[in-house]
Amino acid sequence: ESVWIQPKSDDKETSLRFNWHAPFLASINNQNVLYSGGDKIFKSFNKGDNWQVISPDLFLEYSKSNLEGVLTVLVESPLNSDLLIAGGNNAEVFLTLDKGETWTNANEGLLSHLKLTSIVPSKFNKDRVYITLNDYNHDDASPYVYVSNDLCKTWQLISNNLPTEATHIIAEDSDEENILYLGTDLGVYVSVDRGNNWMSLSTKLPSIATQDLVIHSERDELIIATHGRSMYALDVRPIRMLNKLQSQKEAYLFPLKGGRLPRERHASGDWDLETSQPANFTFYLPKKEKIDIVVKDENNKDVWAFSETYDEGFHTVTWDMIKEPSRTEKSAYFRGTEFHKTGKYKVLFKSGKSSVDQELIIEPFLLKQ
Repeated sequence: ESVWIQPKSDDKETSLRFNWHAPFLASINNQNVLYSGGDKIFKSFNKGDNWQVISPDLFLEYSKSNLEGVLTVLVESPLNSDLLIAGGNNAEVFLTLDKGETWTNANEGLLSHLKLTSIVPSKFNKDRVYITLNDYNHDDASPYVYVSNDLCKTWQLISNNLPTEATHIIAEDSDEENILYLGTDLGVYVSVDRGNNWMSLSTKLPSIATQDLVIHSERDELIIATHGRSMYALDVRPIRMLNKLQSQKEAYLFPLKGGRLPRERHASGDWDLETSQPANFTFYLPKKEKIDIVVKDENNKDVWAFSETYDEGFHTVTWDMIKEPSRTEKSAYFRGTEFHKTGKYKVLFKSGKSSVDQELIIEPFLLKQ
């Protein structure tokens, strides 16, 4: 059963205004609290059954002039449960330090014709806030990324060496304060110095708008959500170790995360391959070199081997854990595919004169309760 929980106006003659992708937020500080944003900000303590208004009409002056004025972003500080920050059209930024009792406009220095696309209160500094904006409405594809280090009193532009690509989303690394990730109209970028310089992460991504970025802390991965071209995961450990490994003289294999078999469709006997978690071998090479990877089972028998020459830098090799592939090549199903058994495997990695071995665990598919 589904229930419509969008806030409704108490005044039948006055309707609420919402953006076509209005912000809807589950509190990170209180699991019982939901927030929603339109022309006002709403708060619910009972899963949306009832809402209370915690702000005035933040865009009242715009509505009087028949101009669009609604919220597009609403966030909660991970360091201060009393702090909410909202943003919308016309570069409007609003914040409250008392859970919505009072609101302050905080867009001093921002270009008034821009639209807020993301707001990120820092996990490391209670006064630091990042925002992205774009100017789709005026055919301007310039990147607009700002940081405030005084809780939105002043803003500094940090999109210095970015190409002309509209900016949609910014995210902080969960472990490293200086690492930022940015999603634009054509890809993903990273900065290891808090926005002074940016590098592309889009070598193998389609040239498509990136709408959301989330760090998966358990697997140390950046989850990338695109507009119409699916989702991608990127191992962020090489980014975190970039400066350290650049002085490394030997190849380095990152600790293995393990693999997970896909779900089996019991009715037809085929596999739902999209649910698998392949075994990835991520490594760094200080120079162009050939690498060899051998996977052995518990009986020390070789079950998979790979050899290739790679340039200097970070690379990832993927093993799908398939023992015998399906013979139904022209079918949408994968009947007959045989996977290696779950359990412990030994991985031998060799590059030049250096070699290392690690344990790899293949787990069964399990639905989390």
